[in-house]
Amino acid sequence: MGGSNSVLVIQKQLFFSDMNPQASRLLISFLQVESYEFLNEFEVECLKNKEAIKACLVEPSMEETEISFKWWDMRKNSKYVVTTFVFPKSSQLRKS
Repeated sequence: MGGSNSVLVIQKQLFFSDMNPQASRLLISFLQVESYEFLNEFEVECLKNKEAIKACLVEPSMEETEISFKWWDMRKNSKYVVTTFVFPKSSQLRKS
């Protein structure tokens, strides 16, 4: 981690699969990303080589959670995937 800038990457409607503790992941479609400038060149190369990078997720409550961030190359639409993360029961986030 060690980044110094906070960047809004996505605001998305949450679904059951996003909140499911058994899945333990959050999918982010490339089409939903607000700005692609949140990754540096080294991080982009890591993701292209199917390596995970560590990142910090800031919740609406401003609580920070360490996550793993990966790139899944899908046929129709590539996705970023946040793994090793489960929404805490105390979170104010709810599925729609």
